Amino acid sequence: MARRVRSGLVLISCLAIGAAAGCGGEWSEPAPEPIEPATPPPVVAPPKVKHPSALQSVVSEIVLPTSGNEHGLDLDGDGMVDNQVGRLLGLLRSALQIELQPTLNKQLQAGKAIVLFDLLAGSLWTEGEAEVRAYLGRDLDSNAANNYSGVEQFQAISGIVETSVLPGSISSGRLATTKPSTGFIALPFLSKTAILPLRNTRIQAEVGPDGMQQAVLAGAIPMADAVALLAPVLTAELDRLYKLPELSPLAKQAFKSWLDADADGSISEQELTGSTAFGFLLHTADIDTDEDGTPDAVSFGIAFRSVPCSIRLSQ
Repeated sequence: MARRVRSGLVLISCLAIGAAAGCGGEWSEPAPEPIEPATPPPVVAPPKVKHPSALQSVVSEIVLPTSGNEHGLDLDGDGMVDNQVGRLLGLLRSALQIELQPTLNKQLQAGKAIVLFDLLAGSLWTEGEAEVRAYLGRDLDSNAANNYSGVEQFQAISGIVETSVLPGSISSGRLATTKPSTGFIALPFLSKTAILPLRNTRIQAEVGPDGMQQAVLAGAIPMADAVALLAPVLTAELDRLYKLPELSPLAKQAFKSWLDADADGSISEQELTGSTAFGFLLHTADIDTDEDGTPDAVSFGIAFRSVPCSIRLSQ
């Protein structure tokens, strides 16, 4: 038995060290190779914060604008409310005799879009610096019925948009972000959910133990994203509404006149973006986000409300 083992070791050694080792009738054990020290796994430092988390909340209500003057903020410093997408939604609403808000309400309550805010501040009332961190979220118990109970826990997730950080300040319970930053918003419709990246993002809200109240989120959607991300969602929702059997004759005729250019009973993205009544609002930038003197994004704003929750940041 010892001879067989020894012969096997010789064969293994020959294969391992090759002809240069000079395997012959005598065998000697090769010198052990030096052991490289183990490389420790990288340590990911947590983000530095000036203040602890004062309020974690989930968006429980989104109110769409019905005009260009509603639920928006002054994004370019001219003293006027900027909400180009609000103008578009208001025009669709009045021209086509449709309401997008009820569908959005149902989808939000069903947990189709979870937007989380982590407000870092020394106090929710006393004047001082603050920071808002926004995340897309996942419902950990998959039960949408308790999403807005005030005690639900969500997982912050990665995706099209991972997170946004907005510096701000709080005074007498009123939050206002002070430096325009990158942000996002998720709008759930029945056909699709639009996850829209925003530039020059701002938030204003009343904050307290019950969450964010009378809040506005505003920003500018880059032109490429307005066409690639918002237009398909609006098209899918308009096409769905157009095909509803219960759509009123007046509304159906409005759809035919305004959007169904080829009279095929459907609304295509080209028909929406190419319409003289609506499409130009998606193709006409009104905000200059890179400060080169040329507008490159369309303004957008919503009103919202959030309720307390717990946010899990690590997997």
